[in-house]
Amino acid sequence: MHGVTHLIDALVNLAKPLAEWFAGNAGRTGETTPYISPTQHLSPAEQKAALLQDQVNSKIHWDAPESEVLEWLSARHRISGEQAQAMLKVARRTRVRAIRERSLYGLAAAGIGILGTSVPLALEVLNGYFWPLKTAALLAALGFCLFWFGKYLVRFLSGRTDSTVD
Repeated sequence: MHGVTHLIDALVNLAKPLAEWFAGNAGRTGETTPYISPTQHLSPAEQKAALLQDQVNSKIHWDAPESEVLEWLSARHRISGEQAQAMLKVARRTRVRAIRERSLYGLAAAGIGILGTSVPLALEVLNGYFWPLKTAALLAALGFCLFWFGKYLVRFLSGRTDSTVD
């Protein structure tokens, strides 16, 4: 059991830089959402801009249509054109980063499931005995885990999902 923990830690440590690369550097510039910490002394205009960007990020994160967000920015905050598009670009990048991060958790869980089902199947093959119901259940569980692994792999590589991120 101790070895499995080290294996999982090693996989997570290998996957984090890869996810950061996909999320932040895959052919994009390094714009980030401004962070307001209590120690920073931002002007009121900068604080408002950072809070507004966080609101735009949240709307895109929860899968609001971009046209609706643009209308909201225009009507409520009188922001349109290039400035609104720039805010949407940052929000899209933040959403992709969140999707890829969540996908790593799904990949790890599916990978553990694949290992947990394939090892008993391999032992059955090596020992030359089969329990029909046990083997069928393990094969069904393996198929389920492979399906979820593929689903999360596609999400990780594409950075897209049909639903909300969380």
